[in-house]
Amino acid sequence: MASVDLSALSEVLGRDSPAARQAIEGLSLLYRETENIPPVANSYLAWVSCRGANATDSDTFVGHTLLSLFCRLAAYRFLEPLPSDRHLWSVINGDYFAGEGIGNFLGEDFFSWPYFRRSMGIGEDLEALEVAGKVMSTLQSLDFRDPPLEMLADLKREYSDDTEGQALRHTQGALGELAEKPTLACHAPRCGDGTELARCARAAVEGRLAHEEHPLDLLLGVTAQFHGMTPDPLDSVVASTAFLLALGETAKGPHPPILIPVYLADANEVPIERQEANGVRSYAIDAARELVLPEQVAADPVYLDWLFGRLPNYMRGTALRLRAQAEEVALQEVLNAWYNYLTSPKARTPIPEPLTPGAADVMVEAARSIIKAYVRGSGPAPLHLARNRPAPLFAARREFDLTIR
Repeated sequence: MASVDLSALSEVLGRDSPAARQAIEGLSLLYRETENIPPVANSYLAWVSCRGANATDSDTFVGHTLLSLFCRLAAYRFLEPLPSDRHLWSVINGDYFAGEGIGNFLGEDFFSWPYFRRSMGIGEDLEALEVAGKVMSTLQSLDFRDPPLEMLADLKREYSDDTEGQALRHTQGALGELAEKPTLACHAPRCGDGTELARCARAAVEGRLAHEEHPLDLLLGVTAQFHGMTPDPLDSVVASTAFLLALGETAKGPHPPILIPVYLADANEVPIERQEANGVRSYAIDAARELVLPEQVAADPVYLDWLFGRLPNYMRGTALRLRAQAEEVALQEVLNAWYNYLTSPKARTPIPEPLTPGAADVMVEAARSIIKAYVRGSGPAPLHLARNRPAPLFAARREFDLTIR
């Protein structure tokens, strides 16, 4: 099995490689067939909205979708000693990574559109899964046990419509400081493709190892000391994957739940504080959808990830109930169950303390907005944004020792 290097990866997965051309052809055909179906159309519009002036056309969107798939499969190959096709769907929708104790990492997002029927439980999306299966087979020729941190950023430049790409930035100063003090808190408000963030994370890992820190303490410490944001959807996928690779062997095997601290968010858009009628302090994270989260969730990345990571079960449950119930009846029954979950203790989880009744009321209304949009065809975009947009609030409430620019 060949070791991963930048030239080998480009030959196997670069935009002009046979595997990539075949995959793009398959995804392009799927996009043309489904582009007017709401979950697909809304995923594209959400991608355009996030990219702003950098958005171009559907061909770029399809290319970014393929690279997002590469990232998921590369992360899976990095973590899994015995890769199997039976994990394919759980890798695509993020369940595999959640099951490995890795939170806030490559769940359903704007690039999940080829599998919207499978996601909603209304079909198999066999053509899309066939494309993914062929890409996974292509990766069998590469060894991802110790891949270079830059590999996906380099590949991204082949798929990006940005002709200049991300400038190579030098962080020798930060790397030197982390070598001496590997526990320094680091903030990357515009982390781009995550190359520099990942280099600093790797330096922290190596520094902690040099101090003979226990691997589990090291893993928890490194994932807690960094915080990165980018407003670009593809960059957030690439940067998250690079950060996971930077953790090295410590991320493999059983470990306590961790969060990959990379978020799809604009550092300048801090959620707006408000006071609810029931007295709960909350934050508006999406004015257009009137999406509001209680402070207990909006200001805590662990609560945010854990609770929203379980909301898809309630979303799909609502979709299934619609086969026999009116929308409002199905929605209310699911929200009742959601409220009970929010207010019940959760022993042996990262969030043993339940939400207060007032905070749960606010979360129920947020879930109502997200689930209603989902069953009406929004796709995963509203939930994906809700899981990421509070990130500037986390940063505003923390003190950092280093800023990675």
